[in-house]
Amino acid sequence: MRRAAARLAACCAASLLLAAGARADDPIDWDAVRRDTAELLSGYIQVDTQNAPGNETRGARFIAAFLADHGIDSRTYEAVPGRGNVCARLAATAPDGRGPILLLHHIDVVPVDPDAWSFPPLSGAIRDGFVYGRGAIDDKGHGAIHLAAFALLAADPAPRARDIVLCGTAAEETRGENVGVDWMLAEHPRALGPPVAVWNEGGGALRVPALGDRTIAAIAVSEKRGLWI
Repeated sequence: MRRAAARLAACCAASLLLAAGARADDPIDWDAVRRDTAELLSGYIQVDTQNAPGNETRGARFIAAFLADHGIDSRTYEAVPGRGNVCARLAATAPDGRGPILLLHHIDVVPVDPDAWSFPPLSGAIRDGFVYGRGAIDDKGHGAIHLAAFALLAADPAPRARDIVLCGTAAEETRGENVGVDWMLAEHPRALGPPVAVWNEGGGALRVPALGDRTIAAIAVSEKRGLWI
């Protein structure tokens, strides 16, 4: 993951400020945000959550510790020991009736073959503008961006018109196993929102030579609809 892609944290945070109805009065040091988000991602990659077996509670603890450092409460939910999901909520301070926005990512990653990597896959090495490691894109990169934006929003004193919810879930790489988001929806639906919009993985990034070889974050929009079978 290109270190500069941590700019997505800035974009995500700015969008959330608008969506939540907040307005930042103090300037934000976006260079520091990018640097800190890259370091956050590096640390998150170093938490071994290869699935199988998952051990997502390790990642949930990492997330909870980051949130606690920023004065944000969270709760971890386990369907079985070690398969943790973690959620936190920033409550609206000036609610206008709109539903929550959910920042959702999965904690588990696909197992790795260390011999196939130029850097140790759980090192989170930062070299030449890149963050290396399993999960840098799928999906700990999204998690780091969400966490950075969530912390920025929590620190902003402006009123929030809606709740913002952050969740990291288990077992996405193995289709839920009834311990991840599927279990959360069945057993703890309120912890997830219920949201009116979900910011999740997808879209990716594109290198565009015509724009000076810049990396452009793609945005993909989808919605639920009927399926006739």
